[in-house]
Amino acid sequence: MKQVYDRKENCFGCSACMSACPVNAIEMKEDKHGFLFPVIDQQKCIDCGKCKRSCQIFEHHNIVETWEEPEVYVCHNLDREDRFQSSSGGIAHVLAQYILQNQGVVFGAVYDENMNVQHVAISNIDDCNKIRKSKYVQSNMQDTFFEVEKILRLGKKVLFIGTPCQIGGLYQFLGKDYDGLYTVDLICFGVPSPLVFKEYISWFEKKERQKVTFVDWRDKKKGWSVSSTKIVCKSGKEYTMDSNQNEYYQTFSSHIAIREACGNCIYTNIKRYADLTVGDYWGIEKFKPNYDTFEGVSKVLINTEKGKALFMKISDKLYMERMPIETAIRPNLLAPLKLHEKRNEFFNYFEKKGFYKAYRKYVFSKKENKYIRKVKRILKKVIR
Repeated sequence: MKQVYDRKENCFGCSACMSACPVNAIEMKEDKHGFLFPVIDQQKCIDCGKCKRSCQIFEHHNIVETWEEPEVYVCHNLDREDRFQSSSGGIAHVLAQYILQNQGVVFGAVYDENMNVQHVAISNIDDCNKIRKSKYVQSNMQDTFFEVEKILRLGKKVLFIGTPCQIGGLYQFLGKDYDGLYTVDLICFGVPSPLVFKEYISWFEKKERQKVTFVDWRDKKKGWSVSSTKIVCKSGKEYTMDSNQNEYYQTFSSHIAIREACGNCIYTNIKRYADLTVGDYWGIEKFKPNYDTFEGVSKVLINTEKGKALFMKISDKLYMERMPIETAIRPNLLAPLKLHEKRNEFFNYFEKKGFYKAYRKYVFSKKENKYIRKVKRILKKVIR
């Protein structure tokens, strides 16, 4: 077999095909834009077809039958400090703590020592903070699916937190649901290129002459509703800025650097594929004007009986209130993202000129540039 996918724009890079190969003939490799795709070693391939049968595009199996319409809750972690340290209302953190306290294992995305985003297993509650916070880049699954299956076969509980396509890939690989498996998908805005993120970090480190060890895209010092980014360096120095002034965040939010398959996503609808769906409850003030959102507030969609049972087990740790489903609807719960019209131009320029020049040419707002120049002129006059 020459390749697993028919077209690159249909591949999510979930790694299910690699995990399913019985002779380890498939490796996930970066393309020139930094996205992982399966590459087949023709010398090893036995043409068994298991890779294609594990693909969620070619043969999507309804392994988990989720509800046609989920139950919707507005909720937050009652521990204000926990909530403050999370991206939204701290629900995933409470779920992770519950599973770990019951001798289970949690899988989520972390930064490694080189600021690569990897999916890893957490079995110690002291490591729970590693998977906290949004990463805004596609995580590398590595051998995660093998680990999940191994742990489930030992009879332990597993909580798997990821994007909808990662969870779809996990189910495809497993071929069945397990009583001890709980899945939580994120309300996704598309997955940007890991290479674009890596080049941004490299550019920032050279500019500031500092080694970056963590990026908090959802710093809450000014509150949950204020978009703020904090970059933490090895020296202890921290840089905090309005997210809309951050070069990578602007690139992410423009959708110009997301994976091509995000434009064909089969999971951007209200009928989810995970037990639970979590995300920010943007717009909650329209329906609950007096809701205190400073430390964050979450939207939770309950999609299965198993998901509801798990959610109820942590209910004593939460404020929770049932909401009408129409209050939960957002564009990315209705249809796939529309790819940026200049996405290909951006990546071609990025390949030649690097992150910052591609950002300046295709993302940076000229209107904003004019505003910044005006502020600088005023500041110079004040200083003089």
